[in-house]
Amino acid sequence: MGFLVGTAGIPHSTFQGDGEDMTSAGIRTIKELKLDAMELEFVNGVYLTPEKAQKIKDVKERFGVVLTAHAPYFLNFGNPEKIEMSKSVLIHTLKISELAGVKSIAFHPAYYFKKDVNETFGLVKQAIAEIQHFVIFNKFGVEARPETAGKTFQFGSIEELISLCKELDGLKICIDFAHIYSRSRGQINGYDGFMRILETIWRELGDSALKDMHCHVEGIQFGKTGEVKHLNFSESGFDFKGLAKALVESKADGIIICESPSLESDALLLKELLS
Repeated sequence: MGFLVGTAGIPHSTFQGDGEDMTSAGIRTIKELKLDAMELEFVNGVYLTPEKAQKIKDVKERFGVVLTAHAPYFLNFGNPEKIEMSKSVLIHTLKISELAGVKSIAFHPAYYFKKDVNETFGLVKQAIAEIQHFVIFNKFGVEARPETAGKTFQFGSIEELISLCKELDGLKICIDFAHIYSRSRGQINGYDGFMRILETIWRELGDSALKDMHCHVEGIQFGKTGEVKHLNFSESGFDFKGLAKALVESKADGIIICESPSLESDALLLKELLS
């Protein structure tokens, strides 16, 4: 089956046609570019009303484009003072995304705050368990997936997220391979490095975890604490070609969203390598 490839947000080449809003125009552009998916960028807040979300669902079904979403950046289940706010925001994101026909939502779970790793893990686990209960109770089709984090002071190493999946039935994760690369300060890179990550996921979570992936990828710059900023593939030491080879050879499937600043240019490079 292979990967559906898309952009993190509206492609840069998008123009609005008569009667189109920009999100709808972006979905149309994805189809015209012969890409497959688009991520709704709610990183600064959910910008769709329920009415507009239902319209987006109609548009994405008309063009046969798969939608994912990224929840607001300001979630933090590691800070007791922000847990209730974070749950409320993520639930609102889920409600709007369900109306829009989104398949899965990526979110950054937490910063370590002033707590140790185990305390933070416990807080995140409890909050996500409550979110899972909400999704199941409301019979939602959209999934909330914690994402691998690019900075060392963020909760979200691949090991932490695998542990969460083993303790919370049905939880799936969003894997940002560039974040793994930057968090390791370049130590995990290339075909061998990413194949080890995929093999670890397969060994710990089973074959199904490689057959329904939600991935992010981008060029990236890192410093002492990991991620600094996103770059285009050509400007970064991130080995996207090695990643593509590892994904193909591992027979992984799913959705991969390009977060490079160039968006569709790097997404099209990636699609060619994965085809």
